Amino acid sequence: MNFTLQEFLDFSQRQAKILLLLVRAYIKTAVPISSKVLVDKCRLNLSPATVRSELNSLEKEGYVYSLHTSSGRVPTDKAYHFFVDKLDREQSLDKVEQKTLQVQLLKERVKTKKLVRTLAKLLASLSGNFVISQQDGSKESERFESGLARLLAEPEFTKQEEVIRLAEALDYLDEKIEDLSEQTDHEIVQVYIGGENPLVDSDSFSMLVTGVNFPRGDRGLLAIIGPKRMRYDHNIGLLKFVRELLN
Repeated sequence: MNFTLQEFLDFSQRQAKILLLLVRAYIKTAVPISSKVLVDKCRLNLSPATVRSELNSLEKEGYVYSLHTSSGRVPTDKAYHFFVDKLDREQSLDKVEQKTLQVQLLKERVKTKKLVRTLAKLLASLSGNFVISQQDGSKESERFESGLARLLAEPEFTKQEEVIRLAEALDYLDEKIEDLSEQTDHEIVQVYIGGENPLVDSDSFSMLVTGVNFPRGDRGLLAIIGPKRMRYDHNIGLLKFVRELLN
């Protein structure tokens, strides 16, 4: 989902700032965000009444919703798309993370099987999400997953039905990953938010995926699956950095 120029113009600068702050605050806390939180903790230099008015407008436009009448607001899929489209895709990673990736991946790059496993574990550790690392070889393919416990520890997945949906997706991963491999772009990080996720039949998960080239010429993919409030900027940066290292 890409926003048109007109959709961006329909936003006031103030509304855009409020929405971006709200999404960032929700990603961090997983708690509905009130106008008071935006004013006090996000240091928004507006009155609570003005912020409430703008949040009402954003709710009418489908960017936020309320779980209860008196609660704060939660971003919708539309808000996450707006947030991702406004990200600086060139944002660099923490220097320590860059060094960790460089040292570990360069050490394993001559051993494809070990490299695929290391990628899954490293990215799961650095993202805090579930990671799929796959190499599509001409003779043999390798796939490793890591980070499932981290994903299930997120507050969104205390509901049993969400755990069941994830388990069902993993049961059919072999079939679905083949289709995903064919659709994966090797030039960009593709973003699937909520119900767009082709691997998990639930609107609670988002997925980032990119194609990679392994050292011996085999192609493959890396996917990060997490809650919709995942750290999109950080995780996109992770995938881009690794793709460039491998390429």
